[in-house]
Formats: sequence, structure tokens, C-alpha cells
Amino acid sequence: MKTRMKRYIGDRKFYAMLLGIAIPIMVQNGITNFVAMIDNIMIGRVGTEQMSGVAVANQLMFVFNVSMFGMLSGAGIFGGESRGHGAPAAASFGSYNDYKPEILCERI
Repeated sequence: MKTRMKRYIGDRKFYAMLLGIAIPIMVQNGITNFVAMIDNIMIGRVGTEQMSGVAVANQLMFVFNVSMFGMLSGAGIFGGESRGHGAPAAASFGSYNDYKPEILCERI
């Protein structure tokens, strides 16, 4: 059993924490995609022009979500690297309060 576990990074506590972070993100993305699909289904009964408008709006929301995810992930990676090299907290990208506008935009 120990040789099998050597393939993995960390222990059970690490994976429990990882799932605690990953599952809410997966649920949020699933709900967002489900709502977009329901919008398309409901508007599909009205007409093709309205359906096209909703589809374009959903595509724009998808591009916005992916862009925000990319920017915030990049900032998190660079901040983590900075902290990993021994830089103090003030020398990294800032505190949680500095990211509140970005977090607010991502939630919209």
C-alpha cells in the first residue's frame, strides 16, 4: 500500500483540502452552464432571432468568465511563487483586500 501511495503528492489531509476547494468551484461552473442552457431552451420556443441573441450573450459571458479565471489564476500563481521564494507578504501581490474588485467581478 505504501508503494502505491508514493505516486501521489501529499496525504489524505491534502486531498481533503483540495476537494474542499475544487468541489464548490465545479458546482458554481455547473450551475452557470446549466442556467445558460436553460436560457437557450426557454428562448428557443420564441424564435430564431431571440435564440441567436441569447446564444451570443451566453458566449460573451463564457469569454468573460474564462478571462477573469485566467487573470486571477495568473496573479495567484505569481503571488505563490513570490511567497515561496521567501518574500514577505507585503512584497507579494498584496493582501486579500487588494483583490476584492476582481473577486466581485468574477462573482457577477
